[in-house]
Amino acid sequence: MENRIKRAGDFIRRIGIKLYQLLIGEKKKRSKSREQASDDSWENPYIDDFREILMQILEQRNRSFRDLKPTVIDTDCPEQSFLTEDDVDRLLNVLTDGLNYLEIRTDRPEHFRPFGERVYQENGLLVLICPKNQKNRTEGNLILDLERHGKAEPEKYPHSALYIPFQKKIWKAWEEDLADSAGKVGQKGGNLDIAVPIGYNIVTVKIGKQNSSDRI
Repeated sequence: MENRIKRAGDFIRRIGIKLYQLLIGEKKKRSKSREQASDDSWENPYIDDFREILMQILEQRNRSFRDLKPTVIDTDCPEQSFLTEDDVDRLLNVLTDGLNYLEIRTDRPEHFRPFGERVYQENGLLVLICPKNQKNRTEGNLILDLERHGKAEPEKYPHSALYIPFQKKIWKAWEEDLADSAGKVGQKGGNLDIAVPIGYNIVTVKIGKQNSSDRI
């Protein structure tokens, strides 16, 4: 009788373990699904702050803005900005001033021709507008990838180039605590620390909260 009770108890225990494992596995699947959905719908809120971000990256990497040769990889979802200003246009607006070189790789060259004519007249900057599928390797040393689909591929570009994906990887942010005069942690409200992906690495920069209100 005792053996039967023991076997029954062991059987119930095994069933319980199986059910627990199935439940945990299902939770992990749902969590991964939510994470992927969140990544796919993520909008980079720091495009308008990119000049400030870029200057800190250049300082950390001991590079000069004057020597930059940016290559902008145009979005593969231009329709996403139907009701808002185009992501690439926003980036170019904050990036162009002071550049000696700019290349745009795009499948919609007609969209950028007025921009190219305007900056040439204003700054003398000759913008190279090239097809995305052009086989010639870019001369750019700063690759700004605004495509949304596919994975980040820094290996496609020169090893010395800084490759920054704007949508393919999330730029995580957290708010710095303000310390009071006694050295105690006070209220939130300092700078934002932004983790910016560069190639396969991460660089942390700060941006002023006043420039990024309501963007977290």
